[in-house]
Amino acid sequence: MLHVNYQIVYGEVYGHNEDGTKWKVKYHPANCELGAFIYHYKNEQGEKMARLWTFLNDKQHVNNIMKDKYCGGKLLGDEVDKVRLNVYYKQARAIIEECAKSGYKVECYYKEPKKK
Repeated sequence: MLHVNYQIVYGEVYGHNEDGTKWKVKYHPANCELGAFIYHYKNEQGEKMARLWTFLNDKQHVNNIMKDKYCGGKLLGDEVDKVRLNVYYKQARAIIEECAKSGYKVECYYKEPKKK
């Protein structure tokens, strides 16, 4: 089972569907080395919901995706327009190059988490 820490955000992925509707997925830490991409939304009753979009287990997993002919050399698929990554986190830094090679616009920023 995948366990996700929703309190920390490594970044966001912005994209579009075939009908032109826009969406955003957040990149969170999970019980895998590089983290999980989660789509957050509200259901018909207004309750907060979350759905796994994809995850990246480790660097080898990333390399395998990039080499997979069915993925077309794109780490996160064809519908991605932009990736924003908080380079404070090593997990975000680990996928910058593959995102750029995938043809996505990559925005990097640095924001340390607030101390409690």
